[in-house]
Amino acid sequence: MGRRRKVVVRGLVVLGVLTAVLVGVVGWRASGILRVLVGNWAVAAVSNQSGGVYRLDVGRVRLNWLLRRATVDSVRVTTNPGANAKTAKPLPELQVAFDRCTLSGVHLVRLVLGRGFYAGSFGCRKGSIALRAVRRPPGAALPSAGAAAVPRPPANVPGVRIARVDFPDVALEVRLPRASGGETRIALERVRWHLEDFAIDPADSAAADRPLFSRVVELAADSLVVRPDSFTALRIAHLRASLTDSTLDAEDLGFAPSVPLAVFERRGAYPPDVVRVHGARVRMQGLDLGALALGSGVRARRVTADSLRVMITSDRRGPPHGSSHRIPQRWIADLGQTVDVDSIVVREGDVEYREMRPDQAAPGVLTFGHIEATAAPVRHLEGRQSMADSLTFVATAQLLRAGRLAVRIAVPLDAPTFDMAFSGTLGPMPATAFNLVLENLDNWKIEDGQVQRITFGATVHRGVARGSLTPIYTDLSVRVTGHGAGGILSAHGIFGGAARGLASLVANVTTLKQANPHHAGETPRSGPISHTFAANETFPKFLWVSLREALLVPITR
Repeated sequence: MGRRRKVVVRGLVVLGVLTAVLVGVVGWRASGILRVLVGNWAVAAVSNQSGGVYRLDVGRVRLNWLLRRATVDSVRVTTNPGANAKTAKPLPELQVAFDRCTLSGVHLVRLVLGRGFYAGSFGCRKGSIALRAVRRPPGAALPSAGAAAVPRPPANVPGVRIARVDFPDVALEVRLPRASGGETRIALERVRWHLEDFAIDPADSAAADRPLFSRVVELAADSLVVRPDSFTALRIAHLRASLTDSTLDAEDLGFAPSVPLAVFERRGAYPPDVVRVHGARVRMQGLDLGALALGSGVRARRVTADSLRVMITSDRRGPPHGSSHRIPQRWIADLGQTVDVDSIVVREGDVEYREMRPDQAAPGVLTFGHIEATAAPVRHLEGRQSMADSLTFVATAQLLRAGRLAVRIAVPLDAPTFDMAFSGTLGPMPATAFNLVLENLDNWKIEDGQVQRITFGATVHRGVARGSLTPIYTDLSVRVTGHGAGGILSAHGIFGGAARGLASLVANVTTLKQANPHHAGETPRSGPISHTFAANETFPKFLWVSLREALLVPITR
């Protein structure tokens, strides 16, 4: 009996030794294959896929075969500027750095038997990515943002599959050059990058069609800052993007000056109009993130903005403002990027315009509430002669919380000159609602009256607006309380000559009462729209100035 036990023990020892040797051989063999795969093959694949523009450097690779875990000290991707400059389609400049990376759940036996590389997960604790898009001359070919060719693994590794890839803490910076000079900077902090079912398998045709060879690709960040110039910034508190379903969701976003207005005063410059924007949520659908990263522009199917709040503050208490404003065609051309968005939708938006003038205790306020708007299509093909359809902007809003305003604007974004058309209707509202604008900016106000309807329409060719406006109103009563109109109702303000003409009309009386038409059955009086765009006008001001003189004519007849 004792002898039999000794035989069994010896057998187990031999079996244990053979198992240890076998596992050691498997581990040693797997280590060699893994180093070739992560090192030589991956380095060559990155170089070949980029035409020698990008270089991959991998730090020391160590395999713990008992835990089936491999660690990679570092991963670096750099750009060869010389090689990039020689290519017909230059790629973005790229700098990638990842440290303390781990491969877990490596299938050693499968790897050694030549059935492919399989792992449960891969991730790096810290990382950074810096990408700078390349500015291309007009008409230059753009790089393809479609599916990349599948790199072929080594002969003894027919496929590479990783169930889950996570980068929990990545700093991401993107720089986009502008046609007018300078660049737009996009910085994301605390980025979480997640992939599922990553597969490089030439035998799997579906793998080539997936973004980054993965079934799921998601990116989330707790902070995003976009700096289109040195004076303003767009900040987003929470961001989530999915390459899988081509969507991007941004929550709690704000656009505002990034420098104090005192900076302009120290430079002796007139403080610009201050624009502040806040939105609860913006969602982009059908977004081509690959095209954006390659510098091929912004392409999306639909953009929806919920609860967008816009506040514009204009301080006219300083010296005259001599800056030049851009027309819509110039504004989109200066982006220097292709923009191709099928539609932009605004839900429950609000716009508030405030203006301060000398010797005024409070600003004049013009409000547009409950805005529902659609712009489609928003299309500009950079560097190409485009015959794209005109952008059509259709919106409804509550003007001064009192009347329903409906407007339609059509703008050919790629027209060589300032061309467009606009029309609209203002529904019934008490005329006294305009006192929200008048009382703090002028020395007259509306005491009574009812607006029944105002209709207008005009075309703009080479910056000259021509059309007509017809207001229908009853019992209009205006009281002049003094002289010296100022603010947005002055000759230099938004209302301009309308206030001057009305003040002249009632210079010798204190009130004015009339209607349009004067008598039932008469044709309502209309006013001609005739105005030429001035370089110091903003686009909204151009629209109003085009209407103001036309609005005054029927009142003074």
